[in-house]
Amino acid sequence: MRSRSTWLKVAITSIIFVFIFKRVDFSETISSFHQIRVSLFAIAATAGLLSLIVQTDKWRFLLQQAEPEAKLIDGLRSFFCGMALGIVSPGRAGEFGRAIFVKSDRRTLIVEMTVVDKISSVTAIFGLSAPTFWYRQQFAAMPALIATALALSGVCIFWNSIRSFGKRAIHRKKWAERIRSRLGLSQQHDLLYTPWIGTRTLLWAGIMYALVIVEFYLLILSFEAGGATQPIPFGPVAAVYPAILLINLIPITFAGLGMREGAAILLLQSYNVSEAAAVNSAFLLFFLNIFIPSLVGGLWILIDEGKPHTRPPA
Repeated sequence: MRSRSTWLKVAITSIIFVFIFKRVDFSETISSFHQIRVSLFAIAATAGLLSLIVQTDKWRFLLQQAEPEAKLIDGLRSFFCGMALGIVSPGRAGEFGRAIFVKSDRRTLIVEMTVVDKISSVTAIFGLSAPTFWYRQQFAAMPALIATALALSGVCIFWNSIRSFGKRAIHRKKWAERIRSRLGLSQQHDLLYTPWIGTRTLLWAGIMYALVIVEFYLLILSFEAGGATQPIPFGPVAAVYPAILLINLIPITFAGLGMREGAAILLLQSYNVSEAAAVNSAFLLFFLNIFIPSLVGGLWILIDEGKPHTRPPA
């Protein structure tokens, strides 16, 4: 079943790229790489590196709320190895496997913090997508986006209260006890989590995506290399990119390939961005921010031989 799903995604990805390159001259996309402005590309890559540092630090901070003894190497290993699992799984669900790469007997809590990490990122995407619809004068969608962002923010900020209510509601259920006993889940550990931690996580997510937006804009400028007939404004590009991320959440292609590039073409064509620059910038953003970290994680898994790490109970 998984094999069928994988091949279906590969097929859909291929079909989308066929349609993209029917619209975009493939030779033009290749030639634009030869004309790339290296200085702007280097600054864009630096912004991407800074966003990765913020992302890994956000995860390290959340990991320490679940496992206070976690070290920097635990945060880095679990983050990059989770990225490797995520790139080959539907909707990057494999990232929830970060816990297996941490030496801990608190893996249930680590999974919870992974959920909070992903919620904070999705919250930032929904919140930052609202300006896109404002720029495009599609005001009807804005209330739903803002309401979703506020609701997810509440979940992130008040996570500990929500989990406490949930534990009280199900802890006496027989089916919950059976699941805990079969999976060997412990109830003896408390989560070090406060509303300030949730707020701080959301702020980190906002900073991370702000850096990615700057990276995306600089990549576009590096590919245009003076070829644009008019200046490319930062504001519309900054407003459009979160919507590209929003579309990329739809898990119908392999690692979001094709969806991201197609959305970039459609949403940026009104702002003096060439189709070749839109495709190349979106693809390079995937390569720098997702593929390379996933490759690092994959190599890390191979070095560790993919074996879970467990710390004996104290």
